[in-house]
Amino acid sequence: PLADAAELRSALGSWFVEGGPQRWTWALERSLDYTRKWLEFRPKGVLWTSDGDVGAWRLLSDTSGKQRVALHFCGNAGEVRHVLHEASNSPSAEGQIELEEWSREVFRPLGL
Repeated sequence: PLADAAELRSALGSWFVEGGPQRWTWALERSLDYTRKWLEFRPKGVLWTSDGDVGAWRLLSDTSGKQRVALHFCGNAGEVRHVLHEASNSPSAEGQIELEEWSREVFRPLGL
């Protein structure tokens, strides 16, 4: 719906891609999430994935104003939080944005 698109345009800012759902290709090397093919950013920080999982997302900024996105997933292997930032050679002028992994945190249950 148009309300969802407006909310996502506001939330994603310069990372909003015109022309449909905010579905991005997922190709993270050495990832625990190797079954994932795409991610779809939804309003209110909800994240859908091609493997049927639901996660959360939020934008972060560092002190220099550089934008990052935190992606949080829960699965059988525990919880994973990826923080990605725009690659320095990202061809954003061509309508594509390439993100690089800035950090990854894995949280596992203690087994209590």
